[in-house]
Amino acid sequence: MLIYLTIITIASYLLAAGLQYLRASARFAVPKSIIAVLSLVALLLHAYILHRGIDTRNGQNLSWLNIASLLAWLIALQISLTALRKPLDNLLIVISPLVALSILFAHIFPHDYIIHAHIKHEQLLHILLAILSFSVLALSGLQALVIHCQHQQLRSTRPQRLAHYLPPLETMEALLFQMITVGFLLLSLSLLTGFVFLQESGLHWPLQKISLSIFAWLLFASLLLGHWRWGLRGKKALQATWLGLGLLALGYAVSRLWG
Repeated sequence: MLIYLTIITIASYLLAAGLQYLRASARFAVPKSIIAVLSLVALLLHAYILHRGIDTRNGQNLSWLNIASLLAWLIALQISLTALRKPLDNLLIVISPLVALSILFAHIFPHDYIIHAHIKHEQLLHILLAILSFSVLALSGLQALVIHCQHQQLRSTRPQRLAHYLPPLETMEALLFQMITVGFLLLSLSLLTGFVFLQESGLHWPLQKISLSIFAWLLFASLLLGHWRWGLRGKKALQATWLGLGLLALGYAVSRLWG
């Protein structure tokens, strides 16, 4: 049964992305409501698949492919909700196939990394906040990549296809810093709950994990301060976003090797 739901979910994501591309390129007048329904079906089925894959009889399976699929689901959900207020539908052309790929990999290469959330509630809260913060900041990294491509298109003499499909650059940059702000707040809560949990449990993070997480927090704090006070934007802001995300990803890899 689960294999059929997986196939339907992947097909829904890919079909939604394909129809959105046809709509954006004006090749076919696809009603927006059809794409919205397909996206909703994909998100709901994906949520059920995640539930079956993570909440097992032995405990919560937080393998890195399950986490990647969960992050992809959160990113797709964020874009879908944001698209209700801002013209970001065309981002689904890129995101939806990547989400479908994450589902496929999690199904083909199953792996177990079990925790017992009913015993360690504080650990679960910390993990959920860490996942949420990383998903928002990962979406910020993707947003920064799209903005970089927009900059390149505006400077190029070639046909500006990407710029035609996406919202104005000012809108994209404003959304980028909104995402970074939300991700930074979640990251702050994640670090706070992490330190509280470690203090109560007597466990210890490796120094590399702590250092990378703090460096990432300081970097995002400096980026937001520079933007809101001195108007920092453009290439330096994009590079800082990618660097901060890279530090968090490296810190996650260190923690998994340690765990």
